[in-house]
Amino acid sequence: MEIRKLTIIVEPKQEFRERIKGYARKIDKGKRGLIAGESISFPSIDVLKQFLTPKRIQLLRIIRNQKPKSLYELAKLSGRKQESVFYDIKLLENSGFIEIEKIKDVRIKTIPKIGYDEVDVRIPIKA
Repeated sequence: MEIRKLTIIVEPKQEFRERIKGYARKIDKGKRGLIAGESISFPSIDVLKQFLTPKRIQLLRIIRNQKPKSLYELAKLSGRKQESVFYDIKLLENSGFIEIEKIKDVRIKTIPKIGYDEVDVRIPIKA
């Protein structure tokens, strides 16, 4: 089974823009470009550390390994307050780390999902 990876790239905004332009040129030429969700960019290591806190990493691990069937169950499994978990989940979703599936049953269930097995961090070192 192939391991699916999410790549986090630490790069200044200008380098990010240039990389995206390169992907767009490849797509225009009919070549495979960036697929949504394959990479996430942060402008510095400090910003990455502020965003990807130990508690958010814990949520990612619980979602990936225990596959909770609701955000309520995720909060229970993490031992955290629902409000805090909901806030972190919204940030993770908006940043592309997770997807949310909504299922209408008796009431609407919100199920967090992850489409990758591991995260690689790429820090380019240029002169």
